[in-house]
Amino acid sequence: AILSINDVALNEGDTGTTNFTFTVSLSEPAPAGGVSFDIATSNNTATSPSDFTAVSLTGQTIAAGNSTYSFTVLVNGDTVVEPNETFFVNVTNVTGATVLDGQGTGTILNDDAGTISATLDGLGNLTV
Repeated sequence: AILSINDVALNEGDTGTTNFTFTVSLSEPAPAGGVSFDIATSNNTATSPSDFTAVSLTGQTIAAGNSTYSFTVLVNGDTVVEPNETFFVNVTNVTGATVLDGQGTGTILNDDAGTISATLDGLGNLTV
């Protein structure tokens, strides 16, 4: 079986958390004994704990006959205008499958807008 993990891109939201759910997939159902692996987040331009909650799990399994595993990362909402940011989810120490793509990218899409205040005086002059 060939193992891969998807990428996820979602708006961050203004408050609370947003679930970024990654799926580890096999090209065919797991063989007898299943497929085991470790899975963990890592910082890139998005950093834990301010942008997302770090998670690191060992000994995760896709049981024999199954072909997917879901992994959820909580992304923190804010109202800061900033560029889109990314973090990684790495699948390592895989047994029972061949790794095609062991790194998922979480893209936190900025959904905040800046404001500009301007005044126009009686002479037609604009001040920003």
